[in-house]
Amino acid sequence: MRKKVAVFRKESFNAAHRLNNPDWTDEKNQEVFGKCNLPHYHGHNYELIVKITGKPDKKTGYVMDLKVLSDLINKEITERFDHKNLNLDAKEFKKRKEFIHAITKKFNKKFAKQFGEDIVITEIKDQYYNMKEKVEPVKFIVDLAEKAMKQLGIKPLIKPIRGGTDGCRLSYMGLPCPNIFAGGHNFHGKYEYVPVESIQKAIDVIIKIAELTATTDFSKTEKTRGKAKQSEA
Repeated sequence: MRKKVAVFRKESFNAAHRLNNPDWTDEKNQEVFGKCNLPHYHGHNYELIVKITGKPDKKTGYVMDLKVLSDLINKEITERFDHKNLNLDAKEFKKRKEFIHAITKKFNKKFAKQFGEDIVITEIKDQYYNMKEKVEPVKFIVDLAEKAMKQLGIKPLIKPIRGGTDGCRLSYMGLPCPNIFAGGHNFHGKYEYVPVESIQKAIDVIIKIAELTATTDFSKTEKTRGKAKQSEA
């Protein structure tokens, strides 16, 4: 009895898109999304892996001719999205995650009779989420950082930013980590730099936060938060 085996075909394509909230001003979009809000869009490299499972053909030894599979992927995916603008040229990407799952179902339905089982499996992994919902319940840690800066003569500039991958992931693991300044400029570019003076200021802020944490009565903070929640209710 011939056993089933699986073969995989990996293809890639390039496409552009832009992160932009139409309900916001241009200034706010640029502030939140940074370079990903560039009016002329930006590109990504995408990888697609298709799995075919079945019993090898007795004559060829193939589960499926990979050249045929490659041509199929090229017709259904690559030609459709390669070097396209996903915001303008691909209507399906208006609802990105929903579309990916929908196209997966479409492929499996289309080839159900031919292969007898799902040939495309989609796994979407979010890199990180907005940490706001994890930081808001413990906002006193932000207030503490703000207080530390003011005591050091630093004017806090509080605004939404795009980024903070590690902080977001740690926040969702149970350790709220709002971003505080590190003194850098031109982030993620070849001219990124940090002045020595800014590094020293960042160090001073961390030390001051530690001092305030050691001397602050957080039980009072908890009581204040509890009263606030009761009044909201």
